[in-house]
Amino acid sequence: MPPTSDVVINEVIAVHSLPSHYKDWQEAGINLQTSDIFLARQPRLAGIKHCNRLEQVLVKSATLTQGYDDWLVLDSQRNMIESSMANLFFDIEGQIIIPLQSYAGVAGMMREQIIYQLLEMDYSVGVDELSVENLHKVRHVFMTNSLLGIVDVDRVDHHCFTKAPYTRLIRQRLKLTL
Repeated sequence: MPPTSDVVINEVIAVHSLPSHYKDWQEAGINLQTSDIFLARQPRLAGIKHCNRLEQVLVKSATLTQGYDDWLVLDSQRNMIESSMANLFFDIEGQIIIPLQSYAGVAGMMREQIIYQLLEMDYSVGVDELSVENLHKVRHVFMTNSLLGIVDVDRVDHHCFTKAPYTRLIRQRLKLTL
């Protein structure tokens, strides 16, 4: 049935403070635990922010082990895709690898800004499938979203990383310090 001309549009706007722990995360870094809930590979939905991301709801509702702050989320082929709330960047031998999101995940707005900054700073940036088995090759990991800015990942499961020497500079350039 076609819509009638007397349709009323409602908009709801909510304003909230940023979570206070985001500032601590920027300063100290965080630890990720690998989720046992995988994202399905569906190219028609990959990259779309929609209100039916049930896999993410399941991931977010699971209880993290003490000492972990967020989830590392893999696709059904065990490729690293994102955290439960942010895009991920992996530094392998000076090249920044961003997980391919052609089959699952969402490329956020902050991800694009960080890519531009890295390129301006003459870093090599690539997009590729990156299996979780490659974590032993990674030197630095960081995550981004429009609310928390850029945060270093200190550990994924039993793999430890050093803070990237450029994340603080990017945070300053983009005025992301909370």
